[in-house]
Amino acid sequence: MKFALRVALFVVACCLMAYGGTMMFFVPAPLGHYFDRNLVLYGITPLVTSLSLFATVGALSAKQNSSSGAVVRSIAQTTAFGVTAVIALYLVVVVIAALRPT
Repeated sequence: MKFALRVALFVVACCLMAYGGTMMFFVPAPLGHYFDRNLVLYGITPLVTSLSLFATVGALSAKQNSSSGAVVRSIAQTTAFGVTAVIALYLVVVVIAALRPT
C-alpha cells in the first residue's frame, strides 16, 4: 500500500511538473506581462505542487527511524529522479516530432 501510494504520488508529481514546465517555458505570454494570472495559475502552481509532492514522496521513502540527513537525501534523490523523468519525456517528444514526416 505504501509503495503504491509513493508511485502514484510520484507519477502525479511528474505529470504536474511536465504540465507546469510546459506552461512556464514553452507557452508565450503577452509582452510586458511576466506575472500574468494565467501564468501563475497554470505554470507556477503546478510546479510548486509537484515539488511539494516530490518532497512528500521522498519523506515517505525514508525510513521512520532514520536521521534527518537521510530524509533530506531521499527528498533530493526523488526530486532529481522526477526532473530527470520529465526531461526524458521532453526528449522523447522531440525525437518523435523529428521522426514524423511533414
